[in-house]
Amino acid sequence: MAQTPYPDHLIDPRQKDSAWIKKYMKAAWSEFDTLSPKIFYNIRQQYQTIKSYVQGNQTINKYKPWMGVDEDDDETYLNIDWSVIPIVPKYRRIALSKLYKAGYNIVASPIDPSAIEEKERELAEIKTRIALREELEKLDPSVAQELPQLQPMPGDPTDIEELEIFSEYTYKHRLAIEMEDAIKLVFYQNGLPEIRKQIIDDMFDYGVAGYKDWIDSNGAVRVRRVNPENLVVSYSDKKNFVDAQHVGEVIEMTISELKQWAGNQFQEDEYRKIAEGVSGKYGNPRFLPENGMVNRGYDKWKIRILDMEFFSVNEDVYEQRVNRRGNKVFGLTNYGSKNNKKEKYIRTSYKVVYKGCWIVDTDYCFNTGLATDMKRTKSNLVDTELSYHLYAPDFYRMKAVGIMEQLMPIADQIQIAWYRLQNVINSARPKGISIEMGALEDVPLGKGGEAMEPMKLIDLFEKKGILVYRKTDMQGRQMNYRPIEELNNGLGNEAVQYFNLIQSYVQMIRDITGLNELTDGSTPDPKMLTTVARAAMEGSNNSLHHILEGDRMLLEKLASATVLRIQDAIKHGPIEGYIKALGKNTVDFIKVSTDVSASEYGIQIENKPTDAERQRLQAYIQASLGDGVNGVLDMEDAIFIESVDNLKMAQKVLAYRIKKKRNQRMQEAQAQQIMNAQVQQQAAQVAEQSKQQTLQTEMMLKAQIVELEKKYDLAILDKKYQYEIELEKLRSGSKVDVAKVYNDREPNSAPINLGNPMLPESLDMQNQMMQQMMQQQNPMPSN
Repeated sequence: MAQTPYPDHLIDPRQKDSAWIKKYMKAAWSEFDTLSPKIFYNIRQQYQTIKSYVQGNQTINKYKPWMGVDEDDDETYLNIDWSVIPIVPKYRRIALSKLYKAGYNIVASPIDPSAIEEKERELAEIKTRIALREELEKLDPSVAQELPQLQPMPGDPTDIEELEIFSEYTYKHRLAIEMEDAIKLVFYQNGLPEIRKQIIDDMFDYGVAGYKDWIDSNGAVRVRRVNPENLVVSYSDKKNFVDAQHVGEVIEMTISELKQWAGNQFQEDEYRKIAEGVSGKYGNPRFLPENGMVNRGYDKWKIRILDMEFFSVNEDVYEQRVNRRGNKVFGLTNYGSKNNKKEKYIRTSYKVVYKGCWIVDTDYCFNTGLATDMKRTKSNLVDTELSYHLYAPDFYRMKAVGIMEQLMPIADQIQIAWYRLQNVINSARPKGISIEMGALEDVPLGKGGEAMEPMKLIDLFEKKGILVYRKTDMQGRQMNYRPIEELNNGLGNEAVQYFNLIQSYVQMIRDITGLNELTDGSTPDPKMLTTVARAAMEGSNNSLHHILEGDRMLLEKLASATVLRIQDAIKHGPIEGYIKALGKNTVDFIKVSTDVSASEYGIQIENKPTDAERQRLQAYIQASLGDGVNGVLDMEDAIFIESVDNLKMAQKVLAYRIKKKRNQRMQEAQAQQIMNAQVQQQAAQVAEQSKQQTLQTEMMLKAQIVELEKKYDLAILDKKYQYEIELEKLRSGSKVDVAKVYNDREPNSAPINLGNPMLPESLDMQNQMMQQMMQQQNPMPSN
């Protein structure tokens, strides 16, 4: 069939009418049918075959010739059950369950200059507050605590280092938070978690998958899965099909359903002509009913519609004019305007998307024209993109291969080996015995007993396990053989070989999918080392990485397209709604303001930590908790780190908190050492003061004792001198003027005691002085 040519794109946009769109769609259909036979709609039968293997119910007709049985012949001498054993579907479910567990966080960041400037301004304000608070805490901590405007808000960083982590990972611009909430709301309302599982299934089974996004008649952003069986795509060399010029879907429906979709775009006679175009096709009758205009019996006839989007380039021509005030202005003019003055006209080209629905095998189109709400970024308004987002992880020259397609030959070999194993087992001879009748003939039991017949001896052997036979022949010669020997069954080694063959095929499935005894949980070795187990897990991840990468790329493209759709949809009305949050009875109400349409956003997909990465992080946290020997973290630190979805951020926060806590502990230890030194110094000072006081008291006591001794000696001399005076009086018989003698003695001499020569007054005075000194040492409390 000759290929239909494409229409010219470099024409007046007003000439790109329904006929022009129909011509393009017919050319795209012709090209796909002749030049792209290896993918999408052209191999829909192969996709259906793959799906039958997925469910484990592939047709057994292909196996019958291999077993020497005709496809249409159900009678055979083979003793087998033709049912399919679902080994491949089991490993497919295991691989998909591993892929489903991969989680992502969608991060929307405003990248326009105004948003970036606002972000830098807010971060600078936080940094200024931190710097002022730190300086005030150095001067006077009490003053810093009395200023609430300098205190960190809940969730704000407490120092410059934490601010750097905050700005790199956790800082969210106000518009970024609103846009991320809007994306979550759109995904939740469209059931994206379940759609994403279907996308992963398609990439595993078919090797290609895709989404489509649009804005419905109610102004809501819609997202759905694209069935690869229905796709029609222009030739492409890239895995993400960004170089495709058109993408469409073949939709099968009845003429009655077409009337609901197209409505009054067709008249009844046109619907009849559409039925004539599909007569004898798609299971329809070859002839229209005679009274078709009365009961329209063709309403149930099947038709196929090609719903397509394709790129084109339109060009606007602007003419330079001079208005009545003498100013130069530009205005839109006719496409074909020409003038010798080239500078008078300016042509501007921009990319556009046209859409249309063509009823295959007919000459009718509907819903044609420029696509509405074309997605354009604010930084590149002349470019746009289609509503379809496709990705093929293993793609070459319009051929995509999925893992399930690679497993199909192995599934066939397993099935054949299973049939042959069944036939060997079911056809095996039962276990038997070999009997030498000569040894069982004329065997008497007991002295003079009656000889037993051979059949009775065999029956005795089978029931009682007792074997009675004659060991000598009729001539009395010894026999060197047993009369009954057990025979092996007919199973032999052939069954073992088929079973081992099935095991080798199962191992091939594991090699292709990357699964092993550890990752599929079948027979893990409990003594397996941690490094070996980690290597086994990494091997599975590497084998399935291309599917995870495709899932990630599609999700990023869909999120970017959703941002543009939201910015267009919010102009028609508010975007708000409920989304489930923490639990069954917990919901978040999301309301997006119109400010989100003023910025341009960059979309980034962050990987959520895997189970192994979370376990490793948990081990670090446990080792750093306060209960451990080297524990530096508190429980609130551990709870915060575990709640972080971004692994890099969690690791940085963990390292930062450990460093901060260690510095804090070191400062506390240094302060404690200083305090201990001060206490020791004060204790030493008190001890020294006590020692000095003791020495001073001892010296005072010694001085007082010396003074008392001197006074005692003077008192004795005084008594002696007085005594001598008395003796002198007695000798001279004359009175002595005692007062004169007293006044003539030394100025500092002790007073003269004229009483008892034993000097009791002096002794009393000595005791009083000793008591006074003791009271100075230990003063008694007063009543």
